[in-house]
Amino acid sequence: MTAGNLINALAVEATVRPLDLAVALPHAPGPSPEGPAAVGAALDGLPGRPGPPKWSDAHARVGTGRAALTDAERAALGPAADRFPPSG
Repeated sequence: MTAGNLINALAVEATVRPLDLAVALPHAPGPSPEGPAAVGAALDGLPGRPGPPKWSDAHARVGTGRAALTDAERAALGPAADRFPPSG
């Protein structure tokens, strides 16, 4: 693993852990605004096509298996929706 890979992995972890906490502690602070972009960079392309142009907390939750795709997201992804979560 390169130093860059390690830093990216730490950025993803630093994003998804606050998302986990937010479920149990709704008033807990969420990840930094750059966090979902780090998750997106790590997961982009895994389901067979690029993810959304701007990753949000909701996309990060779905991409890491912490939430299910909505019907609208499933329809937009088409057959690629069957590959979610890409990290799971």
